[in-house]
Amino acid sequence: MNSKYKTVSVTADRPLVGKLLQKHRFHDGLGQFRLPSEQQLAMLDAFQTLDVNLAIAYTEEFIVGYAIILPPEPYERWVKMKEIRVLGVVEVAPPYRNQQAASSLLTALLDEGDYEKNILISLEYRWHWDLDSVNGDSALYKKLLQKLLMKGGFEEVLTNEPDIMNYHDNFMMVRFGRDVPSEIVKRFLELSGNPISNNVR
Repeated sequence: MNSKYKTVSVTADRPLVGKLLQKHRFHDGLGQFRLPSEQQLAMLDAFQTLDVNLAIAYTEEFIVGYAIILPPEPYERWVKMKEIRVLGVVEVAPPYRNQQAASSLLTALLDEGDYEKNILISLEYRWHWDLDSVNGDSALYKKLLQKLLMKGGFEEVLTNEPDIMNYHDNFMMVRFGRDVPSEIVKRFLELSGNPISNNVR
């Protein structure tokens, strides 16, 4: 899928994403997780070696945003269920925000992959957030993240995951594919430590 908002184009088409990762440079504003050059190498390596889907927001010169869906890490509890995939990150360089780039990245990513038999999770940690962009207002940033993810069909699900429980602003959002059986949903809720895991959707 390709879409265009002003000067920013968004794609999740694998051949094009591969070319962009090799020929375009990550914008200097993409530094929330590591140095932009290091993050670009990490994304390229994941794209080439792992079972991932990646969406890219780009201009004629730079990659200005990206989003990735990938398998859980081997040490995480989520690896116990083959249906689970992780929305790893959605990042847009500050000068290119407020152009619907983040929602376009998420839409492109979901449209490109077939996730109706999957459970997608997004683990949101306060220490990864760009709080400077909201004058340090973590509650506002959380609301913005929740709004973005809800557009993609995600909902908040309680979990006893230690990193989520470590800080009251941290949270988990989950997208249950339309074709996920109720028994798989129940198993996921039990795995997550959800206090209402006995309730079947």
